[in-house]
Amino acid sequence: MGGLEFKPWIGKAFLFLALSCPTAIVAAKHILCFEGMGTAISGGVVFRSETAVEKLANTTSVAVGMKGDGSGQPAYTISRVEPSEIEIDQLNMLTAHAVYRSREPLARMLCRLWNGGIDEEKVTRFKEIEGQGLVAAFQDGVIVAVGQRDFIERLGVVCPEPVEDASELMVTVNGKYAGRYLLERVVDSGFTNAVSELDALDIGRVVVVTDKASENSLAGLPGATELCVTDKNDTEGRFRDVVEMQLKGDKLTYIGDGVDDTKRMRKADSAIVLGNTDDKALRYADAVAADGSYRSAVGAVSAAREIKQKIFKCAFICLCIKAALLIFFAAWKYGAIVLLLSEIGLIIAAVVWARQLAADVDDVI
Repeated sequence: MGGLEFKPWIGKAFLFLALSCPTAIVAAKHILCFEGMGTAISGGVVFRSETAVEKLANTTSVAVGMKGDGSGQPAYTISRVEPSEIEIDQLNMLTAHAVYRSREPLARMLCRLWNGGIDEEKVTRFKEIEGQGLVAAFQDGVIVAVGQRDFIERLGVVCPEPVEDASELMVTVNGKYAGRYLLERVVDSGFTNAVSELDALDIGRVVVVTDKASENSLAGLPGATELCVTDKNDTEGRFRDVVEMQLKGDKLTYIGDGVDDTKRMRKADSAIVLGNTDDKALRYADAVAADGSYRSAVGAVSAAREIKQKIFKCAFICLCIKAALLIFFAAWKYGAIVLLLSEIGLIIAAVVWARQLAADVDDVI
């Protein structure tokens, strides 16, 4: 038609479409991402999915719920025990047996106060509300409740006046107030080091979410760290202000360790939970720091950024190679065969290189 031969051009068009297909890039992306996620596990970081990696890689702001001390241990020490109409040893014994099944870090500390050993058969029934308190029924009919002031007061127990700027753990026996443990905030070097690492990652904004009793002990954190001091009557209001104060385009990651952090996780763009937490918190997590440390949580952000950076690097090199092959071989008589073989070779090379790049992810955790 009109002296034009369409057949060779149709063949070239199909060849161009075949070579333009980003098979090597897509294969390398998924391999690199999954290999990177597998490598991160050895460093104590478990990602939920590829999407979770991408979300954490885009982090520009971080909010940290301060409960642990950065090594998976409780952020408090018991500064004073105040029994009421009960011997202190009796209070410690009942409290230790009531809490020994709990996964809260403070439970281990309370168990250590009792030196008489734990009789696992002494408690017949146990119910815990994560982040609030628990109730335990003993063999002899004694009912012991241990928890925060609000939790104990909802049980209908009258508590003494609160100690100003102090955290408390209340204990009741058979529905009567039996004593309390006064807690003092401890900020371990593991936590401050984690905050320093966040600052080194050029995170635009780092906010530590804590309570009034812990405000003074967190003064002097490294970098331009902000404190979000929550009110016990409105624990979410101040954090809501943090979310609303984000700049357009900011991506907020929340780091928490319990069920009382789930509301904040849902408000953030992505979330990391510290290990040894409950299923409800895990439901909203994009990554888990398996060892329960803040350092591993920061490592999750670093690993996600490293994986994303290597994906872009691999994709750029693949595109350059494909463009060079098209330019040099497209007009050659046997160029079609060479290009198709080169495409296969490029896919294999991209996959092998992606696996090698993923092995470096562990170095940033």
